[in-house]
Amino acid sequence: MRKKILFTGGSGLLALNWANQVCKDFDVILGLHEREIILNGVESFKISLESEIEFSKCVAIIKPNLIIHAAGMTNVDQCEALPELANKINYEGAKFVSDVCLKNNIDLIFISTDHLFDGTVPNVSENHVKNPLNCYGRTKSLGEDYIQFNNPNSLIIRTNFFGWGPSYRQSFSDFVIDNVRGGKNITLFNDVFYTPILIEILVETVMELYFKKATGIFNVVGNDRVSKLEFGLELAKVFRLNLDLIKEGSINGNKQLVKRPKDLSLSNSKANRFLKKEIINLSDQIARLHDSERNKISILAPNNL
Repeated sequence: MRKKILFTGGSGLLALNWANQVCKDFDVILGLHEREIILNGVESFKISLESEIEFSKCVAIIKPNLIIHAAGMTNVDQCEALPELANKINYEGAKFVSDVCLKNNIDLIFISTDHLFDGTVPNVSENHVKNPLNCYGRTKSLGEDYIQFNNPNSLIIRTNFFGWGPSYRQSFSDFVIDNVRGGKNITLFNDVFYTPILIEILVETVMELYFKKATGIFNVVGNDRVSKLEFGLELAKVFRLNLDLIKEGSINGNKQLVKRPKDLSLSNSKANRFLKKEIINLSDQIARLHDSERNKISILAPNNL
């Protein structure tokens, strides 16, 4: 019998790509809140993340073997402006999803973030002491902590991904490609660093960790620590876009932004050792993104186009 996977945050960039990638091998349910989604080979189900009781009722109907908790409030500035809402979604939501999984013997994969540190050390490992600089990082950190200590058999994934998104939820790579193709100048930071990974490779890696019974925290990121500027330029090269439209900028010149770490880079050594393999380099990942362009996910959202 095929395993059944339920995604929270089912209309999000990650869940849509993940569901599209695994639906041939699993029964996949996108857990939705307001947005309506039609994705070939995938079911949709309106779920409530307002309380543990409501979520538990939904889970009792769906009966999943695995829940991938991808729902979250990810806009750093919005989290800072609405801290109570951010806490409710990123911490309390993670808490009761974890509790429901534990009570019902359902496997859990929790999607965390790379915004958990102060950005003073590059390529941090899973055991590096956390020191989030903003509300988004703090609330995600609280969610991590609760799951790690109360549901220790879960899998917690720290990552920063790129890939094709629907019209209402672009990734950073979508932003670069669409604007530069459209002849628009964009400014990218030369002093913000991270270790991006293509969603397709992220999914492959996480599913391999899951089937090898990995538990606890894993950084699933690329090998290459790059600035936002370097990423954009590499993307433009592979997609044969006009590099002159990409301008160099500094985060220091954007005082209106909420404080955030300048270095988000994570080390993927633990995952590499566990799986006895290495993630392909960034240029090859971007080449895969380019090759997949004609096969972008097709999303129909009648009420929210």
